[in-house]
Amino acid sequence: MKNKCLSCEFENDKTHIYCCNCGKKLEELDDSSSKSILGFLGAMIKKLLVGALNNLYLILLFVSITYFIVYAILIFNMDPVVHVAEGADAEAVDKYTTEFWLDFFKNIALLVFSAGIFTSSLKYLQYINVFESEFRKTLISPEFTEKIKESVESITYSDEHLLKQNDLDKIWKKVTLSKYKQRFPELMGELIENLENELFVENNLTCYYKNFQMVLSFELLENNIVKITESSEYTIISNSDQEVNIKIFIYTNQESGDTIYSTVIPELTKIDGIPFDESLLELPEEKNDNIYMKTFEFELSGKKSYLMERSIEMTQNLNDDRLYSFTSSKIIDDLTVDVQFCDKLKVIFSEVGKNVFNESKRTSRSYRNTNRLVLLPGEKFKTFIYKK
Repeated sequence: MKNKCLSCEFENDKTHIYCCNCGKKLEELDDSSSKSILGFLGAMIKKLLVGALNNLYLILLFVSITYFIVYAILIFNMDPVVHVAEGADAEAVDKYTTEFWLDFFKNIALLVFSAGIFTSSLKYLQYINVFESEFRKTLISPEFTEKIKESVESITYSDEHLLKQNDLDKIWKKVTLSKYKQRFPELMGELIENLENELFVENNLTCYYKNFQMVLSFELLENNIVKITESSEYTIISNSDQEVNIKIFIYTNQESGDTIYSTVIPELTKIDGIPFDESLLELPEEKNDNIYMKTFEFELSGKKSYLMERSIEMTQNLNDDRLYSFTSSKIIDDLTVDVQFCDKLKVIFSEVGKNVFNESKRTSRSYRNTNRLVLLPGEKFKTFIYKK
């Protein structure tokens, strides 16, 4: 191959650096393409050799199994030659020779097959060790650990998982107490005994009250006796059409008699328009000193909502008690209280806890307080009664 001078166009030998005619420096020939082709071929051959070496056990197994197949085909199609006597004809000698070499190569194939099995076993053990090592690295890696932690937490605190638990009350207590265990361990004993969650009481989970409309009427009688009439109308919302247990509690003093009393007015207490059955009244049960509780209990079923109307009448002596409070063990969604009183009384409405009421429609003898939010079980509000 010649290297042509660009100045005088003289063709020099490719080994020359300067032109033999004009003496100028020649440009080097570009043989990078041939080098790249050779490099590519060399790399490819190297990869093939490395691949063949790494998979030698497969090649050995393939070759030996292929030979066994060929050997089986040939040996079953040949008449066996037990012995070749001296002076035997050429055909018998050829058969003996063929059978000898077939048997010889069969033994070689067995050795190759054994080597393939041994190599593949080593490869398998090596693979197991590599896999175990990589698996261990994956398990202890921060990314995998964090991912597992997130997955476990998401499952643990999911609604589906929690709803399958039968001890949610215990779980709630454990979570709540953990907030205090580290900071105030000395309180743990009393906290465990007194910790309760009314939302977890099964009876409170059967239904709730919606659109609770209440009218409280206060009238001063003689000798500082006040008559309080509570008239309410609300909807009982159940989570199914199965049986729902409803209870109405009324608290009275032990010496309740003709003057001081608490009672449900049956004809004004109705469920879906049906008057209340007086036979449902249970005998007073003592709760604390001089305080008794009357219970009215009945069952509802067949629907998911019921219209409840109730009217309770009670009296109390202002010299002994100026407080009226309203408590419900159920959740109440939307509560409106209309307070009405005679001109001889002054009634002050008081919120309880986090409950917030908005006052409206105030006159000299009435006002309205409304809470449009959800009220949790417990005491809802109080009223304080004073003579003018």
